[in-house]
Amino acid sequence: MIFIISGGDKMELLNIGIAGLGRLGIIHARNIAFRLSGARLAAACSIIPEELAFAKETLGVEYCTDSYADLLKTPGLDAIAIVTTSGLHAQHIEEALDVGLHVFVEKPLGTTMEQCYQAERAVEKHPDLIFQIGFMRRFDPPYVYARKRSTRG
Repeated sequence: MIFIISGGDKMELLNIGIAGLGRLGIIHARNIAFRLSGARLAAACSIIPEELAFAKETLGVEYCTDSYADLLKTPGLDAIAIVTTSGLHAQHIEEALDVGLHVFVEKPLGTTMEQCYQAERAVEKHPDLIFQIGFMRRFDPPYVYARKRSTRG
């Protein structure tokens, strides 16, 4: 996940929120909190209280909520990582873009073609915002190996 916002010669701290702290969400949250220079994990959203407690206590997240709508209202938020249930991705993308947030969403884009089109329309409506879909499998060693083998016949 890469987000860069520059203000001339000075790099501004990017405030990122995360929606979803499950299996993959916690990996993204840790990476944002501890490995993404120039960024800060400013807010987290989960419907599971233990996940919010982990975000607050272990990751140092200031603002934790069980409401996605409230997450989007976090003051000073620049971007959001969406790692929620796949069937909600398109709706969450649209809502985040509509409030002016840059968006990273974990795959899949949606669970139906209509959801994918909904997300596409939302992105097209906001050409000034950065939108990225996580598709890291192409870099996993077993996938790289399989690709090399398949291209060699």
